[in-house]
Amino acid sequence: MKKTRSRLTALLGVCALAASVGLVGCSSSTDKSAEASKGEGGKEGTITITDIVDHTVEFDKVPERIILGESRAAYTLAFLNKEDPLKGVVAWGKDLQKNAPDFYDKFVEKFPKAKDIPTIGSLKKGDVTVENLLEFKPDVVVLTQDMYDVAQSKGMIDKLDKSDVKWVVTDYRRQPVENTEATVEILGKLTGNEDTAKKFVDYYKEKTEDVKTKVANVSGEKPKTFLWRAAGLIACCATFKESNFGTMIDMAGGHNLGDELLPGDVEDGDLTPEQILSSQPDHVVVTGGAWGDKELDEGAKTSFVELGYATDHDRAEQSLRDELKQPGFSELEAGKKNQMYGIYHQFYDSPYNFIAIRAFAKWQYPDKFADVDLEKEFKEFHEEFMPFDYSGTFFVQLSGD
Repeated sequence: MKKTRSRLTALLGVCALAASVGLVGCSSSTDKSAEASKGEGGKEGTITITDIVDHTVEFDKVPERIILGESRAAYTLAFLNKEDPLKGVVAWGKDLQKNAPDFYDKFVEKFPKAKDIPTIGSLKKGDVTVENLLEFKPDVVVLTQDMYDVAQSKGMIDKLDKSDVKWVVTDYRRQPVENTEATVEILGKLTGNEDTAKKFVDYYKEKTEDVKTKVANVSGEKPKTFLWRAAGLIACCATFKESNFGTMIDMAGGHNLGDELLPGDVEDGDLTPEQILSSQPDHVVVTGGAWGDKELDEGAKTSFVELGYATDHDRAEQSLRDELKQPGFSELEAGKKNQMYGIYHQFYDSPYNFIAIRAFAKWQYPDKFADVDLEKEFKEFHEEFMPFDYSGTFFVQLSGD
């Protein structure tokens, strides 16, 4: 019900704006399959895109000046155009540089001009205005679902429409299981790389359908998994409910503890160590990254799990083991049984979430997915799709006594 209400609310809001300014059309469907095709739903030769909030926009040609509200869109652009992924990008956010410096460094090494792309501020902090965006003369502004909600609450969507600035909404973070394929298709259309987008979507479907098929007829209780979000950067114990990594755990045949214990109509929140200890989850997954430059939360009792393109396996495992220093966590059965894992946090907001889904499946059902080699698969993905080589550590499991 929550997801349906949010889609309908967004649809009504967009349609109301469309009616008031007469600039955009609305789809009456709540099917989020992303109607992103030339001439479909529009005039011959146009590019028509129906985005994540069922907002429809048309272009006479592939946009030549694109503002990316989040620079993490580079996760997708990297494989959509391996030769020149930033073609047409005139400005972007600062989030990739801040939150995934390991990916950013790999990206800049391959594409040095990324350092010179102007950055915009943060909508949440209030340092982005429509006037700022207009200075770049954009053909389109790409917003994430989170950015869209903030922009709508601040009246910025109405201002964009009145300024004849087109915008589209994408989403990997809120509902990745539902919206990843559509988001890749949208970005493929916006950059003129539909064929590559289709190739990725076909690959994505193959990897995720394999998981769904193998867990479809599992009998008995589903394994209970606690997802500990950004341990160290956030005090114990942040997690997701019916969103983000939580939906990936569920898709992989698990029972996300956050769905059970987080109260109310929320997408994320905090559980107490006592709740986790009393629940004794079968599996504990901790998200981590290349966060050496970030400050730890004052209330955190541990550091973070080190993962990413520049982290070796031994260091990653040691940092995961350190999470057991959280008071009481040494009594977790999952830790005692080495059913505690680390996973790269940036899978939570990128099209690479397919490998996270496969990781959860392998950890929750090791017998059914014994043939899955996560590192090998992610390396092969890089060889086929990415403009730079695989390196580092993205998955880790406790081992030994």
